[in-house]
Amino acid sequence: MHNVISDVVRYDGVPEYDRCAYLIDLIAEDLDYEETEVFMSRLDILQHGESVAAYFKTVEKRNVAFLLHNVANLQKARAEYDKALKYYNLALKICLKVLGREHPDTAAICNNMALVFYAMGDYDNALKYYGYAMTIREKKLGREHPDTAATYGNMAGLFHAKGDYDKALEYYKRDLAICEKVFGREHPSTATTYNNMAMLLSDLGDYERALEYYERTLRIKESVLGSGHPDVAIVCSNMAGVFSIKGEYDKALEYHRRTLSIRETVLGKEYREHLDTATTYNNMALVFSDLGDYDKALEYYSIALKIVRKKLGSEHPNTAAAYHNMAGIFHDQGDYVKALEYYKHALQIKESVLGNEHLDTASTYHNMAIVFHDQGDDGKSLEFFLKAFKIRFAVLSEEHPDMQDSFNGLVVNYFRLNTGKTESDFEKWFAEQLAMIVKT
Repeated sequence: MHNVISDVVRYDGVPEYDRCAYLIDLIAEDLDYEETEVFMSRLDILQHGESVAAYFKTVEKRNVAFLLHNVANLQKARAEYDKALKYYNLALKICLKVLGREHPDTAAICNNMALVFYAMGDYDNALKYYGYAMTIREKKLGREHPDTAATYGNMAGLFHAKGDYDKALEYYKRDLAICEKVFGREHPSTATTYNNMAMLLSDLGDYERALEYYERTLRIKESVLGSGHPDVAIVCSNMAGVFSIKGEYDKALEYHRRTLSIRETVLGKEYREHLDTATTYNNMALVFSDLGDYDKALEYYSIALKIVRKKLGSEHPNTAAAYHNMAGIFHDQGDYVKALEYYKHALQIKESVLGNEHLDTASTYHNMAIVFHDQGDDGKSLEFFLKAFKIRFAVLSEEHPDMQDSFNGLVVNYFRLNTGKTESDFEKWFAEQLAMIVKT
């Protein structure tokens, strides 16, 4: 047992705070880790830290809040989100009583609680707690403080996930301006913002600029953190995704395997049940699918789905993504019934969690439309192509590839459903649909 921990737990019953205050400080510091560190190095004392925190969780002292907060941070890193929220709430209760609603420590807890809600797919609560953190930090630290920048970046990520790309870009630019001014262009924090900007650019279809930002990010991360750091794995994974979109599959698998290797080294025995592992298996399955190796793709998707359902539950966007992707494989294999079954699983989750106007929901509508088309159900196909088009029209530019795909689907299925109709008939029908979309 850790020496500091044994000094606390040797007392009979609940130890007295005054006798253990300095030990609580030491344990809290022992559990603390910077973003540039590998969190696994702190896991050897996490269980003991949880035990000590449980002894003093009702003691309204700042160092107890710090201990609870640091325990929660490690639980968050391990994707133990329910436990993390429990400890964050305990820490927040003490901070509000001891430090008040406008203290930076209160903002830090709110920010980290928002990160957990975001990871759980609870975007409404995530936005609420990010809002608390942003209000405090802007008022107490100023609009050019690194912590304020971090909150801007987190809010940008949330708007990105919600499909509000304009808002996401606005907040990423705020974040980047502060980071470049305060840290410079070669700092890990600045690199993180470059990475996030690259993700947004990729989703907007600007793949060359996305790779430019990713390469800049990777150079900085490797230089500062080393080639085996988890942050390097994240960048490699993101770059692999862009290479896959561009059809450079060998390059994509190369970067995915590099990602997997880093994560196996970092996570150790937790590797096979960690959400990061699930993400990499899912992404590699996408590549195998594009290469036509459907058996390998299903194998990797199944592993990912098993991990995600266990860690996040059956109503999470990531679970929906796993169902969506497996449906695509069944479609490619010609098993339309199985494909629709899995797409319906995905759609139910997406409509419930993300809503009917999210781009991810549009993606499932679009793919279901293709299955209906291949089954010869032109009416159902046109209905679902139109659902997807309406969402994409409100968010994407006219030149975006997804917009073109949706429009092409409308054209093909309109004429299959309406034999003998002319081009002018379609233009009239399409103008009516646009008018209804704009009106709503």
